[in-house]
Amino acid sequence: MESISLRMTEEELRKVDTKASEANLKRSEYIRRNLFNDSVQVINKGRYFYQSLCAIEQAVSQIEQNSPNADCSKIREEIMKACQLLL
Repeated sequence: MESISLRMTEEELRKVDTKASEANLKRSEYIRRNLFNDSVQVINKGRYFYQSLCAIEQAVSQIEQNSPNADCSKIREEIMKACQLLL
C-alpha cells in the first residue's frame, strides 16, 4: 500500500481524530471513507448509554411491581447519578 502525506493545522487534526474516534475508526480509515464519499456513521455513545439506563429503570420498575417489598432505591440512585454524568 502506498502512503501519502497531508498537512493539517493542529485544530484540523484534532477534529479529524475526534470524528474518527466517534465513528470508531482509525484516522486513516476515516479519511479514506470521507475522501471517496463512503458513508461514515458517527455513533453517539451517550444516546445509547441513556437508552440502556432507561431499560434498566424499566426493569427495576417491573421488579418493584412484582415484589412490593423489594428495595431498589440504591439502584435508582445509581441510575440518576449515571444520567447526571451525561449532562
